[in-house]
Amino acid sequence: GPGQRPEVPGCSAIPDGLEWSIARVTGKEAIEGSDDGLHRDVAALQAKTAILPDYGFKAAGTDSPSGGEAGPEEAPSWPAVSAGTSVSGLVGGLLTLVLACAAGFALRPHRPRPAPGRRVA
Repeated sequence: GPGQRPEVPGCSAIPDGLEWSIARVTGKEAIEGSDDGLHRDVAALQAKTAILPDYGFKAAGTDSPSGGEAGPEEAPSWPAVSAGTSVSGLVGGLLTLVLACAAGFALRPHRPRPAPGRRVA
């Protein structure tokens, strides 16, 4: 949930800049969404369709992620390796690579092709 961090080797338990600034401005760890109809409906759709909510796979028959996250009363083992966290990292890295390659391909300079039958010296 909000304010919880996946336990990954090398990750800091200290909030990042965005979390820190939200906490400083609002006095809360996370911003709660409005409860209007559209926001509620979209949040419900996201909860039903998310493959890796909170960086973990959903437990069978529930809307909450399984594995890798310990409850507040239980200390996580270190390193708390989770398949969901690993898959999330790999998918995110792959999508970033694909987007960077697509941007590079789209922004590369294009050379005009010589007309057929003409020789380029």
